[in-house]
Formats: sequence, C-alpha cells, structure tokens
Amino acid sequence: MSCATGLLVIVLGLAVLPAALAQSPAEAVDEEEAWGELLRSERLRGAAMPSRQVKLGAPLSGVLAEIAVDEGETVEEGQVIAQMDESVQALAVEAAALRAELTGRLDEARLLLEEAEEDLERIATLRERDATSSWELRRARLERDKARAAVRQVEEQRDLSRAEHRLESERLERHRLRAPFGGIVVRLEAEPGASLNHGDEVALLVGLDPLEAELDLPVTLYGRLSQGRKYRLQASTPVNDELVGTLTYTEPLIDVGSATFRCVLRIENPERRWPAGFNVRLAWPPVPVDEGDTADDDNSP
Repeated sequence: MSCATGLLVIVLGLAVLPAALAQSPAEAVDEEEAWGELLRSERLRGAAMPSRQVKLGAPLSGVLAEIAVDEGETVEEGQVIAQMDESVQALAVEAAALRAELTGRLDEARLLLEEAEEDLERIATLRERDATSSWELRRARLERDKARAAVRQVEEQRDLSRAEHRLESERLERHRLRAPFGGIVVRLEAEPGASLNHGDEVALLVGLDPLEAELDLPVTLYGRLSQGRKYRLQASTPVNDELVGTLTYTEPLIDVGSATFRCVLRIENPERRWPAGFNVRLAWPPVPVDEGDTADDDNSP
C-alpha cells in the first residue's frame, strides 16, 4: 500500500470516529425515559410545606391569663397571640413611672443652687470693696459648689429612675407572646388559667405564603436546573393541578445511597389558597417556565 493510500484510510477513519462515538437518537430517548421514570417514582416526590413554621412557647413562667386569637386565625407580625398574668409587673411599672416623674427634689436643689450663686455674687461684690474677708468669699464659693453637686446628684437619680422605668416596662412586655411573622395560628396548645413554665408550647404558627417544596432529584439532573428560574410542578390532592415553583436553592451535596441531590422551590400561594403538606414532583421535561406565562407564574386558577 502506498503512503498516499494509507493516509487516505487514516483520514476516513478519523471522520467516521465521532459518528461512532455519538449517542444515537434511540439512546437519547432511552436516557430521557429513564430520567422520566426516576421523576415519577415515589421516593423522589417532594412535599409543599410552610415556608415558616414555629412553635410559640410561654415567654416566662407564670399563669396564662389570655389567649388573644382563635385556631385558624390569620395574624400579622407583632400581633399578640397570648398574654401571661402581668398584674404584679404592672404595679412595678407604675411605681417606677412615679419615681421617674418626681421633680420635687430636683426643684429644691435648683432653688438652693440659685440662692448659693446669688450669695456668692453678693459676697464677691463686697470683697471687691474690701467690705468682707477672703474667708467669706471662699466659704460662699464652697456653698455654691456643694449646691451644684446636689443638683447633679438629683439629676443622676432622676435618670436612673427613668432607666428603671424602661426596664420594668420591658419586663412587662415580656408577658405578651407576639407573632414573629405573619401567618396562621393552626393550633393552640394551652388554655387560660394554666400554669406554664418558660418555653411550654402555647401555639403553632405557620406561614403559608409562600410554600416551599423540597425535592430529591436524580444526580443526572445536577447542573441542569438554574437557581432563580421557574419550573412546573405536578401537585397531588387536594390541589390536583400544575403549579409553578422558583428554584431557590440547590444543595451541593449528593446522597450516595440514592444518587440524588436536594432542591428547594418556592411556590407562591396567594391568599393562602392551598394548605401545606401536599406532594409535588418536577414536571417532565424540566424546562424553565416562559417568563411571559404570567398565569402560571402566579399560580392563578
């Protein structure tokens, strides 16, 4: 075989090699079917859960005086959920307020200072005329300085009383159990009149708008989903509809046993239309939702 003929064979071989290594359409279809089968499997389903959930405990030990909400009631952030008996602490606040507002001693100290300053001015004038001794002048200055110190002392006591009032008011506020975020009080665990220890459960508060869905997806999808993009989700009973979720987090840890990784998607739930706890799975194929598809984006009916 000539050199030219051998070179031609090598070139043709190199040209055929990529086609031989490339995945056939049938193999690509098989791969997609395999992924789809994984996504349809029970173990890879996720659940749409509250985005926030907290058990609210008694803020301190004492008697529960009042439950200010009902089960199922929607509350705003900062709203009072329950209140402990605060009768004793309310008296402490009142007493501290009276001490903080007392001005009699301060008025008296200021009057004594004014009188001492007038005496000093008078004696200083007499001293200039050599009508009194230097000892009298020094004594008048000492009395003036003592009067000034007395005013400062009473002012400091007044400031201390005001600080004590703020402290007692803060202690009074601790008797009120407030919602840390807006949500629904789904369960009440205590009744008025109950003696509670600090931390004993009083209510369960959940945030249903938005919901959050955690999905364990096959490792073959790792890197194919983009954080911040919207994806379609198939929701089970009682929703029985297709929803839209925004990918907020992809966990950079792959579970070795199941060959899956965890993703978190946010599902907008306007007016808390759906409860939490229904199953969802990523719709196949996992193509980002068109940004112009506003109806799906908003999960509207």
